[in-house]
This record gives sequence, structure tokens and C-alpha cells, in this order.
Amino acid sequence: MCDVQFVAAMGPPGGGRAYVTNRLLRHFSTLACAQVESSTLTGIFSTILEWHLSQQPFPAPVKAISKALVAATLALYSTVSTKLLPTPAKSHYLFNLRDFARVVQGVMMLPASSLPTDDPATPNAPSAAAAGYKRLWVHEALRVFYDRLVDNTDRGWLLEQLRGIVSQHLGVQLDQLMAHLLQPGQSEVGQEQLRRCIFGDYMDMGGPTDCKYAEIPNSQAALAAAEEALADHNATSK
Repeated sequence: MCDVQFVAAMGPPGGGRAYVTNRLLRHFSTLACAQVESSTLTGIFSTILEWHLSQQPFPAPVKAISKALVAATLALYSTVSTKLLPTPAKSHYLFNLRDFARVVQGVMMLPASSLPTDDPATPNAPSAAAAGYKRLWVHEALRVFYDRLVDNTDRGWLLEQLRGIVSQHLGVQLDQLMAHLLQPGQSEVGQEQLRRCIFGDYMDMGGPTDCKYAEIPNSQAALAAAEEALADHNATSK
């Protein structure tokens, strides 16, 4: 073969990736990219989220937790990418900055009008809007990281990490934040309860361009809506 150039990409050895010998590497001009520093990630995503919150009438308590949400995302992403490494049985355990960005992007999908309204008569009470935004962050973190895990051991480990991160960075206990998911007699949020933590736009019947992303407190109503949409799809599709 003449006038042929090869371009290749590889990750560090481990997690099912084999070591590439120098005998092969000597044929390439090698370029290595360093990981982005945590301070840089914090600056980038804090700026993006703060700008987003300034473009809509979000209440002040929500705007005040923007840096905490980014810090919580960074802590979770760093822990997951370090501890949940790919193996031959879990080769898809590959986490990168796109996952970090997906959490922030998911948080930005919620319009200000979908948040609960704080009572101006009780200004010293905990902000219902800020609590709703924290629940939104938990939901997006679950969708990006939790849903990729394949066994209950890994899911339980991630839940414990999430519990500590919520307490440390968001200033609230996960069981308190998600208390609405608990059934009578239950005191701790687990994997079964978190399945009912749902946000989406499919409960808004305002039309395909007017649907608002919002919390869906009634999981049975969400299931009924999904089954109705599936029935409509099956009735119209050939």
C-alpha cells in the first residue's frame, strides 16, 4: 500500500484494554491528552449553569445552589470514574466528561415555571423550589450513572456515594430530600424507592413544542401515560 496514513486512538491499559507494545507505537507520532483539572471543570460548568439560571425567573434560593450542584456533580463523577472501572463483564463502565455534561444539561432542562412556589408569608422556611431543584439533580445523576450499572451491588454502592455527596454538598439528607417516596413505615430511601423518582415532559399535554420538563410525583400516572402512548403507537404504526 502506498500513500496511506493511519490514525489510531487508545486508552490506558486495564479494564479489558490490552497493553500496546513499543514495537507498534514506534510507527506512530504519539500525542497524549492530560485530564482536565477539577478547578477548570468547576469554572466551566458553574459559568454555564449560572448563566442559564439568570436567563429565567428562577428564585434566589435556586440560583444560590448552582455552585453546590456543580461541586456535587464533580464529586460523583470523580468517584464513579475512579472506582467503577470497566471489566470484561462490565465493558461499558466507561465514564468521561460527556457524562458530567449530561447531568448539568439535564438540570438545565427544567424551566422555572415547573418548580414549586415558595410561600412569601414564610420567608425563613426552607425553600421548596431549591428542594425541587436538588431532587432534579438527584434524578439526573441517577439517569446518567445509576442506570448504566448492571447489578445490585454496584447500584447499592452508588446509592451510598450519592447519599454522602447530597449531605456534604447540598446540605440535606437524601432520606429527607426524598421523603415523599417513602411508604408508611419506611425510614430510608433505597433502590426500590428511587425508581419512583421521575422527571419528564410526557405528562404535559400542551403539544410537542410546549411540553414542560417537570417532576412527576405520581409514578402510577406516569406508567399509565407510557402505556397509553405505547398503545397509540402500536395502533398507528404499520
